[in-house]
Amino acid sequence: MLNKIFFLIFISKLSFAFSIAFTNSMPPYYMGKDYMGIELEIIRAAFKASSIELDQIRNINYKRAMTLLSKNEIHAVVDNYSNDIYNGQTGVLQSEPTLNYFDCAVSLKEKRINMSDMKSFSNHSVWAFKSARDVLGEDFKTAIEGNALYSEDHDQLLQSKLLVNKRVDIVISDKNIFMYQLKKDFPAFDTKKLIFQSMGEKTPRNLKFKDTYYLKSFNEGLKKIKSNGVYQKIHDNYKSFYTTEC
Repeated sequence: MLNKIFFLIFISKLSFAFSIAFTNSMPPYYMGKDYMGIELEIIRAAFKASSIELDQIRNINYKRAMTLLSKNEIHAVVDNYSNDIYNGQTGVLQSEPTLNYFDCAVSLKEKRINMSDMKSFSNHSVWAFKSARDVLGEDFKTAIEGNALYSEDHDQLLQSKLLVNKRVDIVISDKNIFMYQLKKDFPAFDTKKLIFQSMGEKTPRNLKFKDTYYLKSFNEGLKKIKSNGVYQKIHDNYKSFYTTEC
C-alpha cells in the first residue's frame, strides 16, 4: 500500500512541467539565449540523475522568483547560498552548493589604485553588483558609506565596457562573469592592463526549494554526478571560462 502511495505521489509530481528560475543571465554560468552555461549544465545533470527533466527556465528578478516559488508556480530558484532575504516568509529549503562565484574588484593598472586598502573604495568611482554593500563585509560597507560615486546594478555584463572606457575607476564582479564579457566586448584587449583584488571568501551557489521531495532528489542527483565523473566533465568543458581565484 505504501509503495502504491509513493508511486502515485511520484507520478503526480512529474505530470507537469518542472521549472526553475535564474535571476539573471550571466555567462559563463547561464547563457539565457542558448540555454547553456556551467551552472545550468550542472543543475540540469543533477536533476537528470534523479530522473527529473528540466522543462522550463525562467529569467526573472529575485523578488519575483521567490514570490512565484512561495505560490508553487515554479519549483526552484537558483541563487547565492547565503541569500536569505525572503526565506523567512516562504519557508525555503536550501540545496547543497553547486559551484562557487569569486567576487573581485577590478581596475586599470594605469590608475594605480591600491585596492587592498579599503579606503580606495571611499574616494573612487565604483560600480558593483547588486547587494555588494550587504555581502562584502562591514569594512567594505563602511568604506563606501558616503561615497557619492558608488553605485550597484544587477547587470554585471555592463561592467567591462564601463571600466575599459574609463567611465568608472573600479568594478566589482564575479571574475568569470567579468572576463567572459570582457573577451566578448573587447577581444583584442590586453588583460595585463588589469589588476584584480579578491573581495573575500568564495560565494557558494545553490537552489532554493519549497518541496522536500525535489530538494532531496536534487541533492542525491548532485552527489551522483560528482561521484560518476559527470560533474568534473562539465567543469572540464568550461575550463577556459571558469577560474577559482582572482
